[in-house]
Amino acid sequence: MSPDFRYDLPDLPTDLTSQPVIIMPFTPFHFGPSAWLALYSRGKTDVLIFVLVNVVIDVEPLLVGLYWPCLWAHGYCHNLLIGSLVGFVFGIIAYFGRGILEILKRLLNLRYRTSFKKIVLSAILGVWFHIVLDALVESSIHPFFPLQINPFFGFIPPSLVIGIFSLCFIPITLIYISNYKKSTF
Repeated sequence: MSPDFRYDLPDLPTDLTSQPVIIMPFTPFHFGPSAWLALYSRGKTDVLIFVLVNVVIDVEPLLVGLYWPCLWAHGYCHNLLIGSLVGFVFGIIAYFGRGILEILKRLLNLRYRTSFKKIVLSAILGVWFHIVLDALVESSIHPFFPLQINPFFGFIPPSLVIGIFSLCFIPITLIYISNYKKSTF
């Protein structure tokens, strides 16, 4: 018999019109703040890896939502412990696939040198950043697994967090376009 790893989730309200249920949207809302932080620290992080790992970490909840909707939406990777492992594995895979990533960097006009250490560290930090962003708006995420706590939830109203995430697209797009034309990445 296999162990049951599902979490006890809080009861959802039966009348969804009286109490909104905020669910963190999939990866696109993470791109704004992730790209903002990655570009701000571009000398220390691999911008492309930091942003791409935000897609990788959301593959699990996407699959769970599509094929096993009765299970916990964010699965087992949205905590700092297992997320670190996901980031580490993705970093290693990205390092060995850096030839393909170099093509993508050229297409995006991202010019910087990278290393094994920078790639792996960027992948792990990108996952951690993603998990903290999700934990701000999802009470069901337990970033400090195996502890069943989320000290980040409710720190900032979830609707404000999602609004800030959305607004991050504007300046990061302008910064990217400005730097793309100057080729200063």
